[in-house]
Amino acid sequence: MYGRSFKIPQNVSVQDSKLVIPKFKEGIRLNLHRALEGEPLFATVSKSTTGK
Repeated sequence: MYGRSFKIPQNVSVQDSKLVIPKFKEGIRLNLHRALEGEPLFATVSKSTTGK
């Protein structure tokens, strides 16, 4: 599973069901299973074996 995930240690926000990080200003679509409480401190982005 080498290279299928990376961690963003700062500058993470959620806007309109998208994860906004410095590398992807347009945002990455995400499926929130529950509401966030407070501001996220970091995020881990991973890719499944099916490409999702």
